Amino acid sequence: MKLKICFVFFLLSIVIKSVAQDSKFSVGINSPIPFDHNFINKYYNGVVDLGIDYKLFSTKTLGLGLAFNAGLLKSDESVIDLKIKSYVIQPKLFIEFNIVKFHPFLRGGYSSMIFRTKERSEEIGGYYGVALSLNNTQSGLNINPGLKYNINDDFFVQAQYDHIYLGSEEPIRRTRYNNAVHIIKIGLGVCL
Repeated sequence: MKLKICFVFFLLSIVIKSVAQDSKFSVGINSPIPFDHNFINKYYNGVVDLGIDYKLFSTKTLGLGLAFNAGLLKSDESVIDLKIKSYVIQPKLFIEFNIVKFHPFLRGGYSSMIFRTKERSEEIGGYYGVALSLNNTQSGLNINPGLKYNINDDFFVQAQYDHIYLGSEEPIRRTRYNNAVHIIKIGLGVCL
């Protein structure tokens, strides 16, 4: 599945690159990897993260702009055998430094994690099961340091770290386990 997404991304980037002229956009595809002691790492696996950056201002040494990431995490079915998807939406501001082929960056913004499931569970309803539709959104501040390395003028590889501090509502207790989400993203991208 990830290989197909990468191939489609690669073809799409070639088409877009042939049409675009001196644009300030870059797009990337990442593999999200949850880690640390929190509920996301315990119950979810990363599927894909797509990002787009737009430089509002740039010089030879730095750039300032807007970034937007959208990701997908899936539960590992260890929670009462339900398949839960978490859609991660992240609008951000960024500063990027240009050091030869290296581009360290720092992004800050707001993240929303939308948890959705539409399942039938035999554990909750016996043989015929009960149809469940659960929706929950948790949001909070996000800080995102990272590093891009230019392979050539068009393509780059990147590694980044997302620290999301989710707010919590009753009955969820405010603890590091429930509120702090840590995700490493490794991927590639194209400058348009």
